[in-house]
Amino acid sequence: MEIKSLSQAYYMLSVGDGGQMNPTRTELSNAGLVAAAYLELRFAGAVKAEKKRVSVVKPLPRELSYLEPLYRYLAEKERSYTRMLSDHLVMGSGRRGALLESVGRSLVAAGAAEEGKGGFFGNKTVFIPKKAERDQLVGRVREMVLSDKALCREETVLLVLLKETKNLGQYFSRYEEPARKERLKALRKNPRNELVAAAVKEAVQLIDTAKAAVLSTYSM
Repeated sequence: MEIKSLSQAYYMLSVGDGGQMNPTRTELSNAGLVAAAYLELRFAGAVKAEKKRVSVVKPLPRELSYLEPLYRYLAEKERSYTRMLSDHLVMGSGRRGALLESVGRSLVAAGAAEEGKGGFFGNKTVFIPKKAERDQLVGRVREMVLSDKALCREETVLLVLLKETKNLGQYFSRYEEPARKERLKALRKNPRNELVAAAVKEAVQLIDTAKAAVLSTYSM
């Protein structure tokens, strides 16, 4: 699978073999998917952000129809980063489930995942990445990290989102850890151009906002 869609690639790399987010970092992983979906809309020019407030400015591109749940939510009214993320992090939230399902079904349609049943009682519809497709994507991610090749904006942001949501380290051995950390540090501190720098900064801000929202929820 090629990295054409930020949201689809993030989904493939953050869900487990059972088609669900790792239970030890469910909220953060879901926040990463929301951030990926929002940034994909942003890169397409469908939404804009000013002072961390998001609003819709153009119709949803047909090729991004799998992001319709988030787009529809943002089209209702202007949303802050905090509100957008917190509204999608509530356990059992219809918004959270709708985005997961829409991206998952798009992967099934693309032949990269299969529909199945999972969850605690085994009656929840899940979308499980195909091993061959995920292995190919993992190989691409490893190449992106362990080489010094220039990366595009989407590739850079994907690595940053995976790292910030603790979903990147699982694809590297402990012997590769120093090289991984050095590469990620270089990507964050010295991105290729101003466009990439702005995208990286926004991705980190989104996950930091999500972390604060999760902490606030559990401290209540």
